Amino acid sequence: MEENDVRSRLRNLMSDDSRRSATARLRDVFDDVEEALRKGFSLADVLGELNQAGFQLSMPGFKSALQRIRQERILNRSPRGRQAASTSPRNAQQQPAPTRSPALPTEPRPAPGYRHKAPGPEDEKNLI
Repeated sequence: MEENDVRSRLRNLMSDDSRRSATARLRDVFDDVEEALRKGFSLADVLGELNQAGFQLSMPGFKSALQRIRQERILNRSPRGRQAASTSPRNAQQQPAPTRSPALPTEPRPAPGYRHKAPGPEDEKNLI
């Protein structure tokens, strides 16, 4: 199969909205949905318009999709989110090993309530 044929097939696939999930299509119009909600339109009104446009979402499905898209956008906006996205398995790169803080003890500490006592003459009889 030639490269141009593959590209053509993929472009045809990407232009077929009926094969994309409702959440994926909602991402395309998410900014408009948020603007309508900010301007005071109810979730039911916005969902009604989306369903008339062919989305076929239930109210719980719509709320869930909105929540997921909002969370994705928050994660992609924050430095920690961008770092998490860049270390996902498909984008994995060697990350430097974490360093130990100098303020942390390097030797293990005895359990609370344990008191160390120096060996005395009575302990010599237990030595072999």
